[in-house]
This record gives sequence, C-alpha cells and structure tokens, in this order.
Amino acid sequence: METHSYFAEPRGFIWLREGEITIIWRNVVQTFQADLAIIGAGGAGLRAAIAAAQANPNAKIALISKVYPMRSHTVAAEGGSAAVAQDHDSFDYHFHDTVAGGDWLCEQDVVDYFVHHCPTEMTQLEQWGCPWSRRPDGRLPVEPPSGPGR
Repeated sequence: METHSYFAEPRGFIWLREGEITIIWRNVVQTFQADLAIIGAGGAGLRAAIAAAQANPNAKIALISKVYPMRSHTVAAEGGSAAVAQDHDSFDYHFHDTVAGGDWLCEQDVVDYFVHHCPTEMTQLEQWGCPWSRRPDGRLPVEPPSGPGR
C-alpha cells in the first residue's frame, strides 16, 4: 500500500512517501531515506528520537526542524520546563495548567501520563547533560508556576 503525506509551511514543505522524505525549503530540495520522520526538534521531538533509537538501534531516524535544535521552543520557552519537583508541587495543578494552556484541546489521558512522568524525564535529561539554569549554590531555580492553577 502506498502512503504519502505532506506538511505545508510558508517557506517550504515536507513530502513523506514510503520511507522517502523530500524537503523543499527556501528553494533547496533534499531527498533522503528514513524509517521514521519526527517533525520538530524541541524537547518532545528530541525525546521521541531518543526513544525510537533505543527501541530500534538500526532504524534510520530523521529529525526535521526549521530551526537548529538549540533554538527550538523548549529551549526558548520563557517559563522553562515544568515538573512536580518539590513537596508543595501538585500533579493536579500541573495537569490543569497544561490542559488550560492548550485551550482545553489536549488529550487529557496523554496530559495525565505526561505530568506523572515529567519528574523522571527531567532527572533523565539532567543525567544526559541537559544544561539547566542553576542558582549560584548549584540548585535548580524552581519557581511556582504562573499558570491558571495558582
């Protein structure tokens, strides 16, 4: 069965067809083979690529981003990353803030899974060398979120 799809963007598009990826971006055409294409190189896209590589080390994984990964949304986010990290934090508040921030369009089962796994993922990212901002004493600058749950 032949499958294909494309994603349009004002400056170009991506065409996916049976393991072949063609990108037309700013009048440059590139075609390459991949078993998996991940669109977006923010934290979620990078983490998805890591999980895919762990699940199948021989897979050809294409991570496609319109900007350099260190310029993607997760790094550029003003509020930083969120996770229940202290005794006074709440999974319920994190859940509500995430769903409300998504204009109530989020898959709430996925958000629930997400907020309950964030602390573990944040620790894993630190072990992999994620350069979290730190206070002069070395602690992470955990601040109360400013979302609607407060």
